[in-house]
Amino acid sequence: MSRLFEPNDYFVDAQGNRYALSAMRWDERHRRSRRVLPERASCWDYAALIDVMSPGSGPAAVRFRGMTALSWLMQLQNAGSPDLPAASSWVQAQVELWRAYCDKRPRVPDAYFGVELSAPRMVSLLAAAVRATGLKRAGVAQWRRTVLGLAAKGIKAEELAFSGLLEGLEQYDDEQVLAVDRVLELIDVDNLQPRLVAESAHGYLSRSGWKECCERIAPPYLRALGTRRRAQNRVAIRRALIRYRHRTFGWRLIREAWLPDLVSAERHLWYVADERGRYVHDAKSAPYTSLAEAMAAAEDAMRKHFRAWYRAHPVEHWSAYVAGGGEQYRELLVQLDDWPSDYRARHFRTRNVLAHVRTSVRESCDGQRLLYLDEVQSDWHADLVAQARGEWPKNGRPVHAAPFAKEWPLLVLKLMLWRAQAMGVDALAWSTFEMQKRIWGPNRVPEALYKRTLPEAAKSLSKALGLELREIPIPFHAWRYGIKSSARGWLVIDLLGNPVTRPFAGRQQAERFAELIAEKIERKVPALMLAGLPRIRQIPFYGVGRLVDWTRPG
Repeated sequence: MSRLFEPNDYFVDAQGNRYALSAMRWDERHRRSRRVLPERASCWDYAALIDVMSPGSGPAAVRFRGMTALSWLMQLQNAGSPDLPAASSWVQAQVELWRAYCDKRPRVPDAYFGVELSAPRMVSLLAAAVRATGLKRAGVAQWRRTVLGLAAKGIKAEELAFSGLLEGLEQYDDEQVLAVDRVLELIDVDNLQPRLVAESAHGYLSRSGWKECCERIAPPYLRALGTRRRAQNRVAIRRALIRYRHRTFGWRLIREAWLPDLVSAERHLWYVADERGRYVHDAKSAPYTSLAEAMAAAEDAMRKHFRAWYRAHPVEHWSAYVAGGGEQYRELLVQLDDWPSDYRARHFRTRNVLAHVRTSVRESCDGQRLLYLDEVQSDWHADLVAQARGEWPKNGRPVHAAPFAKEWPLLVLKLMLWRAQAMGVDALAWSTFEMQKRIWGPNRVPEALYKRTLPEAAKSLSKALGLELREIPIPFHAWRYGIKSSARGWLVIDLLGNPVTRPFAGRQQAERFAELIAEKIERKVPALMLAGLPRIRQIPFYGVGRLVDWTRPG
């Protein structure tokens, strides 16, 4: 799949454009489309999940075209292109070569996928810098010297390398004259576009879950559900109870208990019934020997049965690793969906996560509302550093290069600054190294990130946008009480793990009680104050630019 440009692996149309196929984004396209593949799928079923790519320039050897193989063929058909028959045959031949791979892929899409949130328009400062040179027409050699000289005027070397501009100029002779508009057309940074996503689950959202109950079922009714008749010496002394009902759908978990004889311990099995009392089970797996098995089987059966009711809702993986006292907790991912790589982060299931940031809304001691960054991290660049140092496992999957090698913390702050303004809060604040150490304990915390990189990025933003950068006190809840799930509900526990309350029905109740009894402490954290900041209309890919680069209408 990754060998895109082997002989006969690409298609050349009448204009000389080359196309290749890639399954890098198969999983994400499958999840987003929610399309169930047939058991005997045709090549056209698979073509809807395979991307079309074309040769790129610079570090990005290939680029996504933003369409699947099937949509590409439909475009050719709608345009009446003479390339359609040859392109259709080529796609069919390529998919048939990969059929063994495609047939092994899951038929039902995974329930987890990244939901894109609203994000600002990203712009390249390179285009504005080229216009600012004043050149209207010039030879290619002069354009090349001019572009290389932009590095001394604030254009980042990485932006210049990833733009494809220098490689585009190589297509022309040095004496050939190009207009500035043609030079600007050679700039292509679409594959650097970050997406702000939240990892979500596709399903029904029932936070109430199961309700514990105790309802007797007569043996004849239990047999009607499909229970096989036991040995004769057990029938007279067995009993069945509905022990759990689902609050949303009314499904039941039935516990059957019996005594084999007068001296043996009681034995029991679990069954699942739907809202009408009909027995639900797979003949190979039911009955179930534990409540956990039965509950998992019931959840799986409900997912299949109520598929039409599905909605996307955020999934929280690391909510336990935050300082208490915040609201509206979110886990946000900065994803490079169009970057031609297939990196899989350790902490999330979404492809090509450049960085992740965990946020909450908090109130300072003087009553100001803040968007607070509980954690900022990049697994991708951390893995690249480990690989460069020789600390990567020998049998580990190689990690391919990623953009924003030195600027990903600045990129995160720029995106979160826009989000803070959109939320209407008073400031953007973030955690310190000392607080991270307290949260993560013996786990390694990137000291340089919190002590040097983030503060330097904040200073550059403060200077460019005219924002006040200062420390503000925020009340946090001391790490004295926690919560944990139990068979009877949610418990509030102390530092030793001992319960200090009776079980609560829901997690939110337990968290709220733990907050009420927790000791309040104040900590000063750095913050960018948003007062006086004009509306952010766009964000530079690299660097901070000037205020006008952020507020200029698109």
